[in-house]
Amino acid sequence: MNTSQPGRTAGPPPQPARDMDGEIVTSDAFAASDPRAYIQLAAAVAEEITAGKYAPGDQLPSIRILCAESGLSRQTAGKALRLLERQGRIDRYPGLGYFVRGQATPGQPAAPGPAS
Repeated sequence: MNTSQPGRTAGPPPQPARDMDGEIVTSDAFAASDPRAYIQLAAAVAEEITAGKYAPGDQLPSIRILCAESGLSRQTAGKALRLLERQGRIDRYPGLGYFVRGQATPGQPAAPGPAS
């Protein structure tokens, strides 16, 4: 018996998004309830970006500052920022820090580029 719908091809179901450790990443709406601290921190920073605290091109707090504010380790804070980078929300510029990805609006600086 064929139970597939007409016009649909059979294939594997879509795979959930996974983090750097291969674990399933929850959406922002559910990230706050995720027990992994780096997911919670990434969700909090993403919410601040969405709320407009950080505009495109703005520099995010350093890992050291995130650690002081959250009480988490440098490794955990770095993992949260790397997750946001992989999600395409922020860019990392070695020696400069992390910046919100996107076009800067007039009157705001764009994220730094390579030194010329």
